[in-house]
Order: sequence, then C-alpha cells, then structure tokens
Amino acid sequence: MYKIFAACKAFVNYNGKILILRESGKYEDGTNVGRYDIPGGRVQPGESFDQGLIREIKEETGLDVEIGRPFAVVEWRPVVRDEQ
Repeated sequence: MYKIFAACKAFVNYNGKILILRESGKYEDGTNVGRYDIPGGRVQPGESFDQGLIREIKEETGLDVEIGRPFAVVEWRPVVRDEQ
C-alpha cells in the first residue's frame, strides 16, 4: 500500500510584496532549518487543497488569507522519513 502526501504552497501578495519565511529550528519535521521558503505544507486527509493552504498559512504566519487562482500544479514524489 502506498502513502499519499499532498502539499501546497502559496505566494502571499500584500500591497505588491511577497511573503517569504525562514524555517525555525523549533519545527519538529524541519528539513530546511534556517532556509527561506514560501508558506505551505501538507494537506491532511479529507482536506481540500484550499482548506489545507489556508490552515498552513494561518499556522505559520497567523494571517487570514483569501485563495486566488492557481498558477501551477505539479507532481512531486519525495521520500519522507524513508517512505515513498
């Protein structure tokens, strides 16, 4: 049986500026501590991409956001904790 990981990322645009975050060393699953990225994360089972993205942005930044139209959808198959 395969496990499915779904993730989403967002460009948060505020007054023409894009939000970029630096990953904290306090994040348990952190793999990019100290590196910069845009907000996002894993979608939970039963959650839509929009719901997951809104939740992740809220968890990471405290911001309430409105989701616009997607501009890219890609497939990515990472190995997470030696699992595919």
